[in-house]
Amino acid sequence: MATSKTNSVSIGSKLARIRNEAGLSQTDLEEKAGVSRKHISAIENDAVSPTMMVLDALIRACNSTLPDFFESRVVGRYKDSNHQQLHEALQRILEGGDKASVQAVKTMIETFDTR
Repeated sequence: MATSKTNSVSIGSKLARIRNEAGLSQTDLEEKAGVSRKHISAIENDAVSPTMMVLDALIRACNSTLPDFFESRVVGRYKDSNHQQLHEALQRILEGGDKASVQAVKTMIETFDTR
């Protein structure tokens, strides 16, 4: 039985794309974010999954935000309610987050990873 590929983009490939769009090498990102180049490479190659704190530092160093990183809008609207919930949970975390918000994000990420 053939398996179909999904059109999802991995966190690693999305990070590599925004890093390149920001005009940064992995070494530049290492200096700006305080995350080792080796760890950045492992994340971009999907060998490891970053913590939210590490991902936030990397994304900020690329002049972006977690909500923008995970956002998926179609003509100004969220693609579906899961994307809206993810965006709202990320906003709460950035605004001082709580354990419930962190757990909600983890659950949503796991859900997206299985699609």
